[in-house]
Amino acid sequence: MSDKQPPNLSPREAESLVGSVAQLAAANLPLAAGLRAAGGEAASRRMRRALNHVARAIEKGSSLEQAVTDCGRRVPAYLGGLLRAAERTGKLGVVLTEWVENRWAARNRWREVAAALAYPLISLALAVAVFLFLTMFVVPPFKTMFTEFGLRLPVPTLVLFWMSDVASPLMLVGTAAIVLGAGAVRLFGGGGAYSQLVGALPIVGKLWYWSGSAEGLRAVGLLVENQIPLPQALTLSAGGISD
Repeated sequence: MSDKQPPNLSPREAESLVGSVAQLAAANLPLAAGLRAAGGEAASRRMRRALNHVARAIEKGSSLEQAVTDCGRRVPAYLGGLLRAAERTGKLGVVLTEWVENRWAARNRWREVAAALAYPLISLALAVAVFLFLTMFVVPPFKTMFTEFGLRLPVPTLVLFWMSDVASPLMLVGTAAIVLGAGAVRLFGGGGAYSQLVGALPIVGKLWYWSGSAEGLRAVGLLVENQIPLPQALTLSAGGISD
């Protein structure tokens, strides 16, 4: 593919691209020249192509928002809103730098949450896997043998056989229903419905809800601090946050 064609960036790569723009704008350097220089030092070929594409687009008169959002369908829409809001303030470097830092801080908090929940979730997953293995492959032969001998079995053994017959299929069906239900909500209800669903979950839901609220309030506050009227700040922030 020609280096003159915009690359198909991942969401993380697109945020890294905006971070490069923020650094240049904060240093009051010419964006086009600075992006070309950054492209010459980029380790990734896709990032080099993206930086050069944005530089060319700016030189041709395109807006920064359009140049970045042209870098593939996976570029998050909120990045375009972020750039649009930052340009509207007239203080691109200050606003963009703080906004990008807020995004990275939010990601680091979620990384800490994931690290804290990793051990109990892995333990729970392993326990469920062992339970399913026992009820699907170990218990049935014993049940068949005991039934053929006509033995009188204690209640715990009967309960275990019942779990092998009923609980395991129900668990598999329930898991499939949850996954399909979440996928249907995301597909037909959109990001808003999916966020509302996740926000209703125990423990993680509250973290998700307050993280999204904090991101939105920081965005609004940042724009208001830079003399953007509150109605416009709300509209611009709606397009510039991930939740």
